[in-house]
Amino acid sequence: MNNKERKTELKKKAEQLVNYQQKDVENINSDEIQRILYDMHVYQIELEMQNDELEKTQRELEISRNRYHHLYHQIPIGNVVIDRHGFIEDSNQFFCQMLQSQRSDLIKLHFSTLIVNDDKNQWINRFDAFFKYPNQKSMVLRIKGNLNTPIHVKLLGSRQRSEDFEVSSGLIDAQKLIISVTDVSDIVSKSQSTH
Repeated sequence: MNNKERKTELKKKAEQLVNYQQKDVENINSDEIQRILYDMHVYQIELEMQNDELEKTQRELEISRNRYHHLYHQIPIGNVVIDRHGFIEDSNQFFCQMLQSQRSDLIKLHFSTLIVNDDKNQWINRFDAFFKYPNQKSMVLRIKGNLNTPIHVKLLGSRQRSEDFEVSSGLIDAQKLIISVTDVSDIVSKSQSTH
């Protein structure tokens, strides 16, 4: 709905709310009419100024949202949001590129399905503690990259605060974990070659 349509719709709603009779205005003198017109004009200008401020704020919020959206998806670290049960709810584009996957293929997928079989026990054994108290904790394990080629990654977690994220149905469930996924394959291979 554009600005003109929105104003027309608001005018219709206002006209429905104003329910005066002709006889209500018959007894008003010209001084009172002048005062009412002046007050209405001032009120109209106030509303236009408020509307301009709201539109400016909306544009600023859109710019900020777009900036953070770009940052989230372009930062050179994979990011994944998982629920309490380990299912992926969101991921950034960099994580998708690491796996050579589409974002839509990862959503609702259990994170453990991305982990190389030999490392799944580490994930399973540490998941509850990692989820509940992610600060100061990390895991290094292998995930399945393109053509199931293992990628050594370091996982760091951070609790997602529900009051920071709102959706149309209300606040998101507070039981979420944001996991940053960093490819450490080069470090692991250098470490293994020195031993």
